[in-house]
Amino acid sequence: MHSVLPSSTTGFDERMPLTEEEATHVLECIDSAWSRACFFLPHGALQALVDGTSWLVLSALRCFDNFMNIVGVVFVAIAIVLISAIVYAWYHVLAPYLFATCSTTGFVAHAIVAHWLLVNIAFNYIMVVRTSPGAVVAPQVSPEQAEQLMARRHPYFCRKCRILRPARAHHCSVCRKCVLNMDHHCPWINNCVGHFNHRYFFLFMAYLWLGCLYIISITQPLFSLRRRYFRRSLTPMAPGEVALAAKLLRHGFLNQYVSFSFILTVAVAVALGILLGWHIILVSRAETTIEFQQNMTNRKRAARAKEPIPVHPYTRPILKNWLYFLNVTGKRSWWSILLPSTHHPAGNGWDWSHLTQTKDHAVV
Repeated sequence: MHSVLPSSTTGFDERMPLTEEEATHVLECIDSAWSRACFFLPHGALQALVDGTSWLVLSALRCFDNFMNIVGVVFVAIAIVLISAIVYAWYHVLAPYLFATCSTTGFVAHAIVAHWLLVNIAFNYIMVVRTSPGAVVAPQVSPEQAEQLMARRHPYFCRKCRILRPARAHHCSVCRKCVLNMDHHCPWINNCVGHFNHRYFFLFMAYLWLGCLYIISITQPLFSLRRRYFRRSLTPMAPGEVALAAKLLRHGFLNQYVSFSFILTVAVAVALGILLGWHIILVSRAETTIEFQQNMTNRKRAARAKEPIPVHPYTRPILKNWLYFLNVTGKRSWWSILLPSTHHPAGNGWDWSHLTQTKDHAVV
């Protein structure tokens, strides 16, 4: 069974313990607030207020986690319906339009690109939904050990699972388990993004964004022509444009599917482009979303204390970070990224000593 040695040399504390000065300041604030509250409240009322507030907060968090579990299935269904609607629009409207207006070579090129994008989008979405991110399976510690670990604020002790987890693992309150190399919980896949499905998640975003740009490039001229045609009483059109629009409308190439496809893909491309850009930055730095937040906090704390700024222990040169993340190493080529591939990520999600070049993260 797995167990983990604590980190001591990386410079980053995943639990972000308070410094002595910060802890003292917090205690002073709590003591001051307690004193002021006790002055105005009758005996015992403050404790009841604190207990009631804590119960409400915990209940609200549990309700939110349960809601995320339920809504995740709905979000997956919505994603499938929307993607299927765009696919239907391509076959029903855009493909006949391209066949009628493009050369044979141009139409074949469109068909190849469209189906290459569709296959990669569908494959990576199915895989990221169905692939477990990697649950931490470890024996629970005894109550006595748990008290000692909590008193020491052990960075790898999970208070909810009562286990020692490896470096980079975190607890997901929605999935109710610790996840290896956890990035975040995504309702659109009803799953956590972790060690074993992170590549699928990133490639799904990348190919979906490229697919949106592809659909936009086709539908934008049609959408613009349709909009001008139906508003020609307000903005006059050239006779040639009116005739072209009328002809395309008769053949069904300017129907509502064009407007739906253009508006939806523009909205998704903008939102997804921001998210994809953010994850490109994270992958380039070999960070997860959680680690980015922790590292920022640790850097600010070190700057305030005028201490050396800690360096993220798992990062390497940008190209090596990408090769490691995509696991394009050895005999495996970039075709494993351009085409569907089920190859496993680099490493096992437990041992990170090969990146830190230390033994403090080794599994024993």
